[in-house]
Amino acid sequence: MPTQLGYDLLTLVHTMTDFPSTFGTLLRRYRTLVGLTQEELAERARISVRAVSDLERGARRSPYRGTVQQLAEALALQEDERDALVAAAERRVGGRPAAAPSGDAPDEPTPFIGRERELAEVSALLQRPGMRLVTLTGPGGTGKTRLALRVANMLRSAFPDGVYPVFLAPLSDPDLVASAIAGAVSIDERLGLAPLTALAAGLADRRVLLVLDNFEHLLPAAPIVSELLAGCTNLRVLVTSRSILHLSREQEYPVPPLSLPGTAPDELPSDAIALFVARAQSAKPDFQLTGSTQATVADICRRLDGLPLAIELAAARVRLFPPPALLQRLSRRLPLLTGGPTDAPERQHTLRGTIDWSYDLLGEQDRRLFACLSVFAGGCTFEAAEIVCNADGELDLLEGLSSLVDQNLVRRAGADEPRFVMLETIREYATEQLEAAEEAEHLRRRHAQCFLSMAEEVDSGGARAEGLDRLDSELDNLRAALGWARDRGEAVLGLQLAVSLARFWESRSYLTEGRVWLDQLLRRAGVEDRGLRVRALMVAARLARAQHDALTAREMGRRGFDLAREEGNDGDMVEALHEIGFADLHLGEFASAATAFKDGAELARGLADTALTGHLLWGLAWAQALTGDLDEAVKTGELGLELARRLHDPVLASASQDGLIHVARVRGDLARAKEAFREARRALQDPDIPLDGFTRELIERLSMNARSWGDYAGAHDLLERAMDLARAIGHEQDAMHFQVVAAVLEREQGHYDRAAELLEESLTVFEAAHDPFGKARALLGLADAARDRGDAAAVQMFGGESLTICRQLGDSVTTSWCLNNLAVAAYLDADYDHAESLLEEALARSLQGESREEITATRVLVALGRGDYVRAGALLHDVMSTMRAGGNLWLVPTLLDLAAVTAAGRGNAERAARLVGAGQAVHDALGTPTLPLIRAIYDAHLARAREVLGADAFEAVQQAGRAMTVDDAVALALGEAGPLIPQAHHHQK
Repeated sequence: MPTQLGYDLLTLVHTMTDFPSTFGTLLRRYRTLVGLTQEELAERARISVRAVSDLERGARRSPYRGTVQQLAEALALQEDERDALVAAAERRVGGRPAAAPSGDAPDEPTPFIGRERELAEVSALLQRPGMRLVTLTGPGGTGKTRLALRVANMLRSAFPDGVYPVFLAPLSDPDLVASAIAGAVSIDERLGLAPLTALAAGLADRRVLLVLDNFEHLLPAAPIVSELLAGCTNLRVLVTSRSILHLSREQEYPVPPLSLPGTAPDELPSDAIALFVARAQSAKPDFQLTGSTQATVADICRRLDGLPLAIELAAARVRLFPPPALLQRLSRRLPLLTGGPTDAPERQHTLRGTIDWSYDLLGEQDRRLFACLSVFAGGCTFEAAEIVCNADGELDLLEGLSSLVDQNLVRRAGADEPRFVMLETIREYATEQLEAAEEAEHLRRRHAQCFLSMAEEVDSGGARAEGLDRLDSELDNLRAALGWARDRGEAVLGLQLAVSLARFWESRSYLTEGRVWLDQLLRRAGVEDRGLRVRALMVAARLARAQHDALTAREMGRRGFDLAREEGNDGDMVEALHEIGFADLHLGEFASAATAFKDGAELARGLADTALTGHLLWGLAWAQALTGDLDEAVKTGELGLELARRLHDPVLASASQDGLIHVARVRGDLARAKEAFREARRALQDPDIPLDGFTRELIERLSMNARSWGDYAGAHDLLERAMDLARAIGHEQDAMHFQVVAAVLEREQGHYDRAAELLEESLTVFEAAHDPFGKARALLGLADAARDRGDAAAVQMFGGESLTICRQLGDSVTTSWCLNNLAVAAYLDADYDHAESLLEEALARSLQGESREEITATRVLVALGRGDYVRAGALLHDVMSTMRAGGNLWLVPTLLDLAAVTAAGRGNAERAARLVGAGQAVHDALGTPTLPLIRAIYDAHLARAREVLGADAFEAVQQAGRAMTVDDAVALALGEAGPLIPQAHHHQK
């Protein structure tokens, strides 16, 4: 039965967003109150000590629901305490500058002042039927971003599937916009789709609000917004931009300045004055608006045209200048400080003049620091500022940052590790000051080298979670460094950085972005280091393979191989052959894959690179098996297994055993297959195995191997251990993928309610995680359960939804499973022509193996529905013949049931009775029932056969059938003699 695309052989060869510190603080408080150490809590909650430590420090991504529940139970929390902990976990905040993947709008850094009319109007626009896209326009400093985020916070309940802010200011390349949005909504790029396609699939049926902030410099990417809106009917988009996007669905909303005070005393209160007072009190807590200062403050706000940013900058100066002195200086300075384009709006002149005035009041060192900080995108830590801006140690960095924060030119964000951030309008101004300085390029080079050092440090440390979180929090700075290197002819430095980020691109699912940077940098001249080019090509190949783009992966591998051969670098040649081999496996070119793997393994042995040799041998064994060279596949697999054991690599050992299982099943050696399964399962009990995509698919495949010969207990045990492992490290989503497979086992054993319960729980997690492939799998499982029960309406509901997602994802094999289920629904409605049409498409999309066998079994059912027993018999012969090599015992009893119906329909009552007994024996041995789906046609035909033979004779023949071996029963169904399924399949009473 279907589980995922990975069950067909070919698919097995591919292999800092912080939540609020309040969760960590609350967890630590509860733990302390009950007197537990971190070690004791970890043991009680069945998670790792590191997980507890990371959660308390805020270093780990938002905890999954299961982890929170385990912690609550371990702490024996009361109901209100448990609710508080759950609420803190769910109140996640985007800590990565480019995106907030939790689906919640970020907390606002300062209290929001006024704008009641604008808030009401924009909120109403976004909820108006048919209104899909609203763009807030206006010059810098008018408060577009604050207004958008405030509206987003207000509308959380109207968008139950999430509010996602995407901060685009740090991006410089329109080609990265789709990838940035995908990161914000946690769309996994490993699905093998372009980011835009994956986004459309992931958001297709969700009530989501996207907030795209600072779009003005990325207008060539505007069609992305249009395409998303066209494909996602429940999506709403709120954009902030200095200019409109010029899209047909767009509704512009010009953001006005804050309301200004009138001239009469009773007209003085206004939003502008309220903002000035709030920000002035932040700078000077004892500041009060008195009768003597109220009119002066009103004049200041009028003089600043009600621009929020200008008002905030001026208010920050009340520490030095009381309002009368402030007004006097503004009145004298602003008419002179009107830099910028002469055709810019008057308000923009006012804002620039205000920033000019604030800048002129800085001391020399603070000016230098202010300009230097503009090289950072998305802010920086104190440590990064020290490295880039104060390498010579001449600045008092702490004092300088404090001064800039006090004057509202820099803002402090973050809790555990503070970041220093500039508003984009101020950063633009600071960049101008940097460009005027002679050291601008020097500082940008230092910035790039700083983040190259960080990336290399994380990579050399094994790219552990805490290091990857650190890179995630600096993503915008990494982008800025890469962009500078690309644009300034520093391709060597850029490639070094992009290559050092290889595991970051892959593990954090920035696959498309990594590929874009590598492609752009590889196209630049000046990279004479062939070794660096080869490494960049290999990273590009791995990222392409992770997205199922095997053609590109092979091209990259071949280019890398040619370069390495010219250079005479055997190590790089091995890496290239590794990528070429796996790409060829993906493409079904098994002989070419075998050649690449064999050549690579020979070179790797000469280099004494045992780890890479092991992976090449594993690939070679699969390639040999798939070309039919089974003897060589066994020899190679055993060599790889021996090497994996020497390396103490449990995953590689289990993968090698998995290949040997495949060969054993093809040969009909079920005893060897079972032995290899037991050894693989034992190796996977190692508590330190990495739970990545490769390991997950390996575990799922091994469990389905066990089920194929009827070892449901062994399959369940492997999956349960895997679920425990996933939950122990907080990977609830992976646990749910394992649970989908567990539901397959439950369903096949007739536990339909339990299977549906597991699938519904998985579906909830996948929907919350915005995992369209997981959702498709869970829906497909629910359709399977409904199908086996004979519930046509439920099959159509779940199967139709799953089919829609699978088509959007371009997943051909899983689409074939969906079509098969819908064909069964058509059969149940007696619409046999439609059923046949669906099955033809399903067969065209399926691969060899279980999918074709199940589809053929459905074709048998449709033929029986038509009363075409000759066709049913021919189809049964085909499907049972193909099972000779696979030993898929789990499907045998259902096929025997159908064979009994066919025999009865053709008037052979004695043969039907014997097949009934044989089918019941296998059902009993496996613990599986006759499917409710076929119960009606089964009972009707066998009642006819019983009537023909007579009850006593039918019972006697049936009992004789129960004593048959499986081999003999299949031979009887086929009308052949001799064993057709391995002797190890014999039923033993």
